[in-house]
Amino acid sequence: MGVSGAGKSTIGELLAKALDCSFLDADDFHPQSNKDKRAAEGKPFMPAKLLQSQLELLQIDDSEAICKVDATLNPQALVNAIKTLIFGPRKPIAL
Repeated sequence: MGVSGAGKSTIGELLAKALDCSFLDADDFHPQSNKDKRAAEGKPFMPAKLLQSQLELLQIDDSEAICKVDATLNPQALVNAIKTLIFGPRKPIAL
């Protein structure tokens, strides 16, 4: 999750390509009523509605899945792994 234009979809597409998986954009799964409300109010989705739409993504059955992941991820660990994949390992900085 993040602000519009931050590069989430771009990074997701690149990561999916690198992992040879398909990319599913969560925005494509939001009900049209939520999109209309967000556009009319000029506000982001309410967290509960956003969470519900994200949880619904987990209900994709196996016949639709291109890439199956059997893991529990720490969000920060995932972010760090993606950064390492894109930018390489961190180098220590001496102060």
